Amino acid sequence: MMKRIEISYNGLIDEAARFVEKIQLLDNDLWEKVTAVFDYGKYKEGWHGEYWGKLMRGGCIVYKYTKSKELYSTLTKAVRNLLDCQDKKGRISTYDVDYELYDWDVWCRKYVMYGLMYYYDICKDEVFKKEILAALISHADYIVERLGREDAGKREIVTTSTFWLGVNSASILRPYVLLYKLTDNKKYLEFAEYIISTGGIQGGNLIDLAIEDKLAPYQYPEVKAYETISFFEGVFEYATMMKNDRLISACMKFSQKILETDITLIGAVGCYDELFDNCRKKQVSCSPDDRMQETCVTVTLMEYMCRMLEYTGDSKYADAIEISFYNAFLGAINRNYGKNEGLHFDSYSPILNGKRGISVGGKQTLLDGSYYGCCAAIGAAGFGALTSRSATLEDDILKITFYENGKIKFGSNVVSVKTDYPFDGKIEFSLDSKSDELSLALRIPGWCEKYTLTVNGEFVTGTLDKGYLALDKKISTNDKIILDLDMPFRAYDSVDYDEAVDTFFAVSKGPLVFAAIDYVGHIFTKDFSSYRFDGRESSLIVTTASGEELVLRNYAACGIDWNEKMTVWLEK
Repeated sequence: MMKRIEISYNGLIDEAARFVEKIQLLDNDLWEKVTAVFDYGKYKEGWHGEYWGKLMRGGCIVYKYTKSKELYSTLTKAVRNLLDCQDKKGRISTYDVDYELYDWDVWCRKYVMYGLMYYYDICKDEVFKKEILAALISHADYIVERLGREDAGKREIVTTSTFWLGVNSASILRPYVLLYKLTDNKKYLEFAEYIISTGGIQGGNLIDLAIEDKLAPYQYPEVKAYETISFFEGVFEYATMMKNDRLISACMKFSQKILETDITLIGAVGCYDELFDNCRKKQVSCSPDDRMQETCVTVTLMEYMCRMLEYTGDSKYADAIEISFYNAFLGAINRNYGKNEGLHFDSYSPILNGKRGISVGGKQTLLDGSYYGCCAAIGAAGFGALTSRSATLEDDILKITFYENGKIKFGSNVVSVKTDYPFDGKIEFSLDSKSDELSLALRIPGWCEKYTLTVNGEFVTGTLDKGYLALDKKISTNDKIILDLDMPFRAYDSVDYDEAVDTFFAVSKGPLVFAAIDYVGHIFTKDFSSYRFDGRESSLIVTTASGEELVLRNYAACGIDWNEKMTVWLEK
């Protein structure tokens, strides 16, 4: 069984998490704005009510990592203020009663549940926890009493939205499974089973389609990526709890189809708007004017792949998470927030001659006349993909999945990690332990074909299983372990993604994808016989057909001022 352990970083992941904590999660004015929409309670439409829960979930995830007292205080205040908005009927909703449980109301109430449950998990005040749980139960019961089977006189959940065949409403499934785990109240289990019985959409069944494994997600009756993945998160939560092999298989097949057809080089989904659209192929022919690679989808995809990784132990899911994180996710953080006229996270990520910041996804006007967006609200939750699963202790074996400069602590043991990963493939480990020895298993990323492993300067071997190298010998205090992952530059040809497009190529090194800025009119060559590697900017000199040298940089470092066009795919 997996056991989470404490990690503390001081590298790239840490820098990004603390930056977001400072500019977004500690912003009391923002919390007041996203809470005020509940107190108003007279909306007829819109998704204003999702922002609070998304921010709270992300805030709790970041708090678990940073342990910031200031952040905990901010989150506590935000929860208390939200509970003051609960009405006498138990509702925490932005919708007027005459318009409730329709449009995006169920979706927003899902995020209220998420926010309260994630805070409940970190809450240190037992009295306050009881108050939160009581409010959560009242909120959840109100929905259960009104939604359900039509023959029981209730409204079918997939009919509560006119969008995406109702899958947005059906995605409330996972919070109800979590609430059942928390309370052991069978009515929440029964409500979860009811939602599963609907198949997630009107006039179809997403679970059956996944089981049949004939269609890819972009061929489903509805193709909204974010909401569909959210629904399958709930199916998987239920399936693993109940040990339902059929449903587990559905979720596994769904994840595999995404990996095969709907992820681009930067680890994101959707070339045309926010949809499953066979983007693995379409990434080489998409329009720069399209809203593509939505951050909400990126974060939710990483979360889903985390669940697959945790269940299967297969590092192919870690590979997918890592590419998404270091490219699409870190690239979406608005590093120039305060200078750019945008929010904390950009909503869309360009891959073919486009700009960042072209549109605010999920934009809604708040009561003070300002606005916020869905991707900005969900962004901070993306850190959980790495911070909560970087290392795990399984059967007395320390498995390290993601590499970052810092320390891993469990019991009386401390493993120090020294590296400049993902910019360099050399990772050094040392153990400080009061116990005698430690078994260690290290992830070998799928992109790495060659590696060396030494203990105190001597080469050692291990057993490779599902992408993890289990050392044949145990390590002891003061041992120095060095894993050196070969990180060659790799080129990708557009014709391998779409046989009709023999126009472009792209470049990566390790998990990092490269991009060019303002490249229009240049024809490149794929000759990488010489290049200059420049630390965290990961500069790569590429020679054009005319002999001009241009600089490529890692994707997340490009286009952050919003003024320059950037591209992953280069003309050849």
